[in-house]
Amino acid sequence: MAEAARQVDTAAADPRTASRRLSNRALVAAAVAVVVVVALGAAFLPRGGHGKPEPAAAEPAAGALPDGFAACGAGICPAQPMCWSGLTQIGAQALPPAVAYCPGTHVWETFAVLRLPAGPPVMSADAPLIEQADVAKACSAAELAAHSIDPGRTRGWRRDAWPVQSGTGWLLHCMAQPKTGSSVGAAFRA
Repeated sequence: MAEAARQVDTAAADPRTASRRLSNRALVAAAVAVVVVVALGAAFLPRGGHGKPEPAAAEPAAGALPDGFAACGAGICPAQPMCWSGLTQIGAQALPPAVAYCPGTHVWETFAVLRLPAGPPVMSADAPLIEQADVAKACSAAELAAHSIDPGRTRGWRRDAWPVQSGTGWLLHCMAQPKTGSSVGAAFRA
């Protein structure tokens, strides 16, 4: 019995055994750290081709209409009513609007759309997009009335322009809302 206790004490006092245990712990800790770094990288790095272009089949033709839209006069209009909850801007960035159910109560409705080939514009309270000449023309009261189901009902509605990312790039939505702030049912022709 005393001999067994002496062997245990000798093994515990052997510096090679203690060194091996520390070495094994260091290896396990390093492996765990690598797994954590890889998991965090996978969770937070943007997905995509890592700078590689998408296959040509995925790119729409230059004049192709974005999915969910139709040609209307010289512009583009939603193929089905498009309604939104609210518009939120933080600094110079427009946040994506929340989609709303058009037959129900909603705040905004798209009546026309412009392509934004250069990407999303910089937002500014001092220079609203709706006041830029090309946007003001595309989102004018006359355009709103031309797309309205009942122009008398939508006369005087507040108009705004908001960038929304689509599957084919950025689009600038001409949107309108009643003076009271919300509407029920679609107000514009699809």
